[in-house]
Amino acid sequence: MLRSIKKHHSGFSIIELITVIGIMALLTTVVMVNFRQVRAQQEMQSQASEIISRIRELQTNVLAGRQISGTTTVPSAYQMIFVSGASNYEVDYITSSATTTLEIVNFSANMQLKQVNLDGTPIGQVVLRVDSPYGQITANSLPNKQVRLDLNHKIMNQVRSVIIDGISGRVGIQ
Repeated sequence: MLRSIKKHHSGFSIIELITVIGIMALLTTVVMVNFRQVRAQQEMQSQASEIISRIRELQTNVLAGRQISGTTTVPSAYQMIFVSGASNYEVDYITSSATTTLEIVNFSANMQLKQVNLDGTPIGQVVLRVDSPYGQITANSLPNKQVRLDLNHKIMNQVRSVIIDGISGRVGIQ
């Protein structure tokens, strides 16, 4: 009697392989989209924190009466100029005789200042000034104003706001 020999093939069918590859592609896409959103949020958070840090640094310099290296006079004020739609802002120091640009700070490549608001009203530009001797913040030479700087991530189109409260002196992220 002849025995029949059956060949037993082990492995996966083509349908099973295509299904697994499709599921992996779908999961990869979801992870990449979430990764980009998290990265954009971190980039906006970093940019907003940098602006806040700069404002606090200028307040500290005014309160301490720090002199700019290479100059002979102590600044009477510092100012930061923010323009809607710009990808940078300017930091100046002011003495009794002149206003001099200290630096122009560029945002990261994907960031832009979408909108500048003064007391809730959109405006094209704001000049934040930190005056000595008390470090009071004025906006466009007006005391007790609230400024909101809306930072926009160009690729993800997400917005993060920096709030400067001229009444309380608080500076924060919203």
